[in-house]
Amino acid sequence: MALDQPLPLAVFPDPCIYRESAITALNKADRAWRLAFESSSMAGCLSAASSGFAVTVIADSQRVEGLRLLGRKEGLPALPVVRFYAVPRSDSPACADLIDAARSAGQQGRFSPRALRG
Repeated sequence: MALDQPLPLAVFPDPCIYRESAITALNKADRAWRLAFESSSMAGCLSAASSGFAVTVIADSQRVEGLRLLGRKEGLPALPVVRFYAVPRSDSPACADLIDAARSAGQQGRFSPRALRG
């Protein structure tokens, strides 16, 4: 990855917390970047990264074989920890059950704050 060239990014369309975090961190670090690929599909972003066409920002739990973490050694800034919140539109038992299930899955380790990276 040439530091003198804009970093090619594969990202989800706005609004996306991963996209926003990456672009904000790159801009703060004065690291040139360019939008190389935009997709509403995780598979699309992963394919762009796997092929070497672009880099993408995902949770560690989404990393597949053939992808590696990039960071300061490669001239990239650190990214913030991302947290997700669920706000129900109603007090229905179904909403409460869904939020409880998501919270439980998040506490299983795969999606814990330590497991999530940029």
